Amino acid sequence: MYKIWAVAKREYRAAVKSKAFVISIVMMPILMVVSGGIQWWFTKMQMEKEKLYVIIDRSPGGKLAPQLQTSIEAYNQLGIDAKTKKRKTPLYKFEIVEPTPLSDPDAVMKQRFEICQRIETGKVMGLIEIGQDIYRPNIPGISNLFQQKGHSNTGFFPGILAQVFNKSSSSSKSANSDDVSEGLSDNNNFLNLGNAEKVPDNEAIRFQIKNPMESTFGFIIEKLVTDLVTQERLRQTNVSSWQIALSRFPIVLKSKNLTIWNSDTQKYEETSKSIQIVNFILPGLLIALMFMVIMIGASSAMQGVIEEKTLRIAEVLLGSLSPFELMAGKLLGMIGVSWTMAIVYLGGGLVLTKSLDLLPSISPMLGVWFVILLTMSLLVYGSLFIAIGAAAGDIKESQTLMTPIMMLAVLPLMASSTVMAEPNGIIAKILSFYPFSSPMFLVAREAVPPGVPIWEMLLGIFVMILTTIAAIWAAGRVFRITILMQGNPPKFKDLIRWIFKG
Repeated sequence: MYKIWAVAKREYRAAVKSKAFVISIVMMPILMVVSGGIQWWFTKMQMEKEKLYVIIDRSPGGKLAPQLQTSIEAYNQLGIDAKTKKRKTPLYKFEIVEPTPLSDPDAVMKQRFEICQRIETGKVMGLIEIGQDIYRPNIPGISNLFQQKGHSNTGFFPGILAQVFNKSSSSSKSANSDDVSEGLSDNNNFLNLGNAEKVPDNEAIRFQIKNPMESTFGFIIEKLVTDLVTQERLRQTNVSSWQIALSRFPIVLKSKNLTIWNSDTQKYEETSKSIQIVNFILPGLLIALMFMVIMIGASSAMQGVIEEKTLRIAEVLLGSLSPFELMAGKLLGMIGVSWTMAIVYLGGGLVLTKSLDLLPSISPMLGVWFVILLTMSLLVYGSLFIAIGAAAGDIKESQTLMTPIMMLAVLPLMASSTVMAEPNGIIAKILSFYPFSSPMFLVAREAVPPGVPIWEMLLGIFVMILTTIAAIWAAGRVFRITILMQGNPPKFKDLIRWIFKG
């Protein structure tokens, strides 16, 4: 045991006193702040950029385009911060273009092509084309009635509303009502709009863009045009828009936290809002910190093993201690280096948490389990990386051998959203016992009330301990053989044979 500690102390001192270690600790938060600042700067530039869209309005009388122009100007005003007077959303502008006659399909396509050429060059962000029958409800079966019966938009629409909502008004008893019933009876799912591609262009808004990121503006246009068309439809039915607005005035949903029993005050209380924030953010931060510390610490340990093999230092060391003792000492030294790094970042995190008054929302037991699980994760991954270093002849070979190990580590993290959505679900429980994802998911589940049952914690730790012992033992057997090898790197089948047969 003394020899193991001697190796661990040497590894720790050599790593901590190096300039690379100090630079990595200092540069990591600086790089995070700089990257955040760059993202903020890019977002600010995006907000200050003017985005021009071309509108072709084929609606009756071309009334929608000017109204839409007024609506987008009001929307732009809402995007200005009241305090700073700076823009929070992009500035949208419209260019209204006279539509070509629909009787000439080639002219219509040519006009779209010319505008799309401007989109390709970046002068225009997109094309908004409003269909000529936009006021007509795009309900399957209704369009056929318009064409078969030859009704006008204005006279036919009140009959539609009367049939849909079973009104007994005078409009429902008009000659049009029988026509509507006839059309709706052929389509039981007339309120199911279905796929947007099935709606004719003359009853929809064509939205053409080059950049998929601009698709979000399409939803804004859809909402604005829907509001304008709704007002016109209500005007046709002699129903005032303010009456509809009052009837649809939203009910307020008040989001509250869980009710708990406070043993100190002997009263029922609602948990603080900060607890909800902590439960949402903390699991992801702990997983990120754990993964970062593991990758930095374990990679340096692997490189140290390769360096000692290359310089023939390990041959001298193996004269006074066994391969298992050498690997175990290096692993303990790596854990000390990683914990030094983790303490620095955790200290900064605690200071920030205290300044935001979120510290009371964090359970003390979470800190205890984080210490245990981070140590276990360092043991698991550190032993694997040291085993890679023992098998590889140089850094280039180690990169090849690292690929399957990284897959073991990264693939389970893809299920992190599922685990966070159901911390006590079957997937979360299975991944909590998988040794390569166990420490991350156990600490993330512990951060979300009600936490992890103690037997699951202990079983996960037990699996990780067995994995660590097996990896160190395998690394020692491989290291003993490969230390004197020269030439071609070993194959996987050779490594497996050496582990089990020596």
